[in-house]
Amino acid sequence: MTMSLDGAIADPERFATVFDAHYEEIRRYIGRRLDIDIAEDLAAETFLIAFRRRGSFDAAKGGIRAWLYGIATHLIGRHRRVELRRYRALAKSAPSAADGFHDLRSSLVAAGQAGTRRNAGVVGAGLRLTRTKGPC
Repeated sequence: MTMSLDGAIADPERFATVFDAHYEEIRRYIGRRLDIDIAEDLAAETFLIAFRRRGSFDAAKGGIRAWLYGIATHLIGRHRRVELRRYRALAKSAPSAADGFHDLRSSLVAAGQAGTRRNAGVVGAGLRLTRTKGPC
């Protein structure tokens, strides 16, 4: 379906027709590349960006669909880059196997149980496992 944005530029109320005509298609496009929950958010963001930038739409460069797909593709790429940075940061901050004892001890201290006789054995066993098995 080809639709002109000329009227939507002058009348923001008409932009709803663009949304109605293309939202599902854009959401499915994003959903095939990312999780469906993320697709709904990014599809909505696609139309928000399109609405805010509707004054810069140039029909000579292509139709509305191509313009919306371009915005959606940019958002997909941005989402993937942010996700990749997050995974890399998590990988760098992940504790090593040698830190396992410290995590156990910290958990017990936080729970107020580190000083009890019963948990002293658990902490000692954790320390022995860490020393004997080493990093997994």
